[in-house]
Amino acid sequence: MKSLIATLLSIAITGAAVAQQKRTVIRVGDAFYGPVKTVRSELVRLTVNGDSVTEGSRALIQVIKYTPDGLTRETESYYPNGALRQKIIEKYYPSGKLESQSIYDAKGDLVSKTTSEYDQFGGSMSETRQNPDGSAQSQTVTQSVQSAQGIVAVSKTTDGRTVETSVNTRQEQPKKSQWTTTRPDGTRQENIFSVDSDGNHNDEQISYKSDGSVAGRRVSKVDRDVNRLEAIEYDGEGNVKKRTLETREYDSYRNIKKTVAFRWNAALEKFEPVVSTYNNIEYFE
Repeated sequence: MKSLIATLLSIAITGAAVAQQKRTVIRVGDAFYGPVKTVRSELVRLTVNGDSVTEGSRALIQVIKYTPDGLTRETESYYPNGALRQKIIEKYYPSGKLESQSIYDAKGDLVSKTTSEYDQFGGSMSETRQNPDGSAQSQTVTQSVQSAQGIVAVSKTTDGRTVETSVNTRQEQPKKSQWTTTRPDGTRQENIFSVDSDGNHNDEQISYKSDGSVAGRRVSKVDRDVNRLEAIEYDGEGNVKKRTLETREYDSYRNIKKTVAFRWNAALEKFEPVVSTYNNIEYFE
């Protein structure tokens, strides 16, 4: 987007863009922020033997590249054998909201593209999915009504069919926010977010069938510093289906440099580490 008139102008513009990224760009939905240049993520399988844990060899799973202004992110993901799986290019508005996402296969052919527009409050206004030839596959338009008590958002296709209706209510003390999303077939999902007195973030997701009965539930808890993320999934009868735990380590920019995923050992009644992911992050100077 910038015009290279002269070498000095190019350097000045690049420097200003990097400075802007350091100050303002927080990409919505992106785990990394600040003046990030590249991220190389490597996965390691872990073997537990008694009280000892052994790491296997590292395997590259993705490489993420950012432009100096922080508004374009390119992600290449790889198969375990090192072959390219796909590439995703995401462009962001200066506000940090996603402008477009283009997905390419391993041969470099465009698979799909999605573009998004937003209202003055930053809420989703329209989302257009395009076919590889550039023709529109589908478009969803969202109209939101905001008040002090919450938000009502209705998403419809361009021919007027309702996709879903989302209602948000919130309270300040204690901090709590609830989203209820209902679809035309009668199914719905409730997301209840709250913060307790210790600063822990609690999230409960409840899915309902069209007859109103519970289809499943997921309860998660994240500590104040987002170092430990634990979740339990239940079926419609309230039986535990799955328990997960993830721990995180951060660098000085508070970007994730390492995660460890744990699996619940029912026989021993404890979590055991299964996989580690290392993020090797390079920053613009």
